[in-house]
Amino acid sequence: MSRLQVGDNYSLEVGEAGTYRLKIMNAVYGPSTEKLLEEIGLEGKRVLDVGCGTGNVSCWIARQVGETGSVVGVDVSEEQTEIAKKNADAIGLKNISFKVGNAYETGVERESFDIAYCRFVLCHLMQPENALREMLATLKTGGTLVCEDLDISGGFSDPPIEAFDKMNQSIQDVAKGRSVGFNIGRQLHRLFREAGLTDIKINIVQPAF
Repeated sequence: MSRLQVGDNYSLEVGEAGTYRLKIMNAVYGPSTEKLLEEIGLEGKRVLDVGCGTGNVSCWIARQVGETGSVVGVDVSEEQTEIAKKNADAIGLKNISFKVGNAYETGVERESFDIAYCRFVLCHLMQPENALREMLATLKTGGTLVCEDLDISGGFSDPPIEAFDKMNQSIQDVAKGRSVGFNIGRQLHRLFREAGLTDIKINIVQPAF
């Protein structure tokens, strides 16, 4: 079992141990992520994927940007970046690269990307506003910042199931104990405003099963 403690206390497994979880998460949220990014437009763009994990979204973006675009995936886990590289190589992607870095210090060029993107990253951070500033610093003038994140308080089951409610409460207790925000999704509009952004668009997605 591999755990990370780099600045913030990341509570989930990474590397091979986390691959299955990330595949499930992408199966649930992948369609809405793809729709969102397609609406923004990806062809020919240079895209930064912060907290790229094993590269599920990064590789999809690389196919969309085409030969004239490129993707850089950044993740705090060296294990996950190595898996991401193997996944990209396996499908023959040449316009994508991965590097080790974190949301506060991505280590990429300033003002060099058309789009900076993250999914379910800010919820794990003690200082999400600093991560937003870092991503903004990587964008070219007129670039686009895209963040998808959680509000687990909106989860429910019908008919009500006690185990589901206990699980949801346990997750929120973990977040509180680690001083991170698993309900940060509802705060994104305010965080964007406080970061100085003005042309802000918001969309709410509620997966159902």
